[in-house]
Amino acid sequence: MDRLPDLTISGMGKTAGGRFSDVDISGLGKVSGDLEAERIVISGKGTIEGNVVLSKRMEISGMGTITGGVIGGDITSSGTGSIEGAADIGYLESSGNIKIGGEAKVRELYCNGRCRFEKSLKAEKVSSRGLLSVGADVEAEDFNSQGSFSVNGLLNANRLEIVIHGYCQAREIGGEEIRVTSGKYISASILAKLINPFLGSGRELDRLTVEQIEGTNVSVEYTSAKVVRGNRVKIGPECTIELVEYTDSIEVDPRAVVKSQTKL
Repeated sequence: MDRLPDLTISGMGKTAGGRFSDVDISGLGKVSGDLEAERIVISGKGTIEGNVVLSKRMEISGMGTITGGVIGGDITSSGTGSIEGAADIGYLESSGNIKIGGEAKVRELYCNGRCRFEKSLKAEKVSSRGLLSVGADVEAEDFNSQGSFSVNGLLNANRLEIVIHGYCQAREIGGEEIRVTSGKYISASILAKLINPFLGSGRELDRLTVEQIEGTNVSVEYTSAKVVRGNRVKIGPECTIELVEYTDSIEVDPRAVVKSQTKL
């Protein structure tokens, strides 16, 4: 089988879409139409006006914009990436800034910069040490955050490990094993200065804010919640909880405030 041709734009250029082996945009380039490729590298400013089918990987170190969706392959971004449509990909790692406008399905997500999902996110594994923003629900097998996150819907995973750094918020959290601890974060740090302008009224740094938490084994600290519900519940220091409902056991730190607790 013959190898597909390569596409290279190193200056200013515009070309139609199509099927290629390697696509390299190191200048100011635009691809008008759907694109199918094994490998895409954008180190300049590249725009793909259409959908992308990726068999291997995409690397963004410059500014890359896809006006459609992306299917297949892996994406790494150390620059600024924008996918305006949906994404169904394998591995996504960002140490820069990436945005996905449609529904996102990712096998593994590693967010070390700023990752913004305007709709829902489904993943097997989520590991975030940066700023993670999701406009709807998050569904994962494993969710690990040691940065800041905002989830406007339900954050649901079998195992959730949250180390609070900066601003952490979700509407609801559910899972089998839920553990929330303080990262002993200093609010005057560089990350806090970046986050502060985006905080609305009533939002607090250095704690988790959530309406409801429900799981089998739940251990939280530095958390504000209306309801915490679980089989075995541990409420740690600096928590403010309106209602705790438990079936097996409960432990409340003397530095926590629990207004009401009920054994089910």
